Amino acid sequence: MKTDNQIIKSEFKELTEEEQSKFFELKRTEIEEKYGKLVPKGVKTHTIVLENGLGCILNHPKPHVLSKSLGALSGIGKDPDMYGAGNHIITNCWVAGDMEIQNNDDSRFACSIQALEMVEILQGQIKKN
Repeated sequence: MKTDNQIIKSEFKELTEEEQSKFFELKRTEIEEKYGKLVPKGVKTHTIVLENGLGCILNHPKPHVLSKSLGALSGIGKDPDMYGAGNHIITNCWVAGDMEIQNNDDSRFACSIQALEMVEILQGQIKKN
């Protein structure tokens, strides 16, 4: 097995599945140490790391952000817009991160797709009385 340093310096696609998991763990720690001081205490955040090593910290989305993102995902009257939904989350929840994510279309797209994982909906049931 490769050392942590070897994993970080390797091409992501050349890593084993176990090494890829370790890569994300190492980079997540690096991003949180680099930018974590900008996160207010007690605020729920999410750290996104891409396979190119770029990452960012996002606030947990508020209901109005989730609502607009879900609207883009639903595609009512048109095709679902996964990029638009995730991009809305990034735009409204960005705390700190590698600016290449903000400035590079490919990195922003990849991060936007990952941001969709932040959309959590609690299951429920309704009964007509």
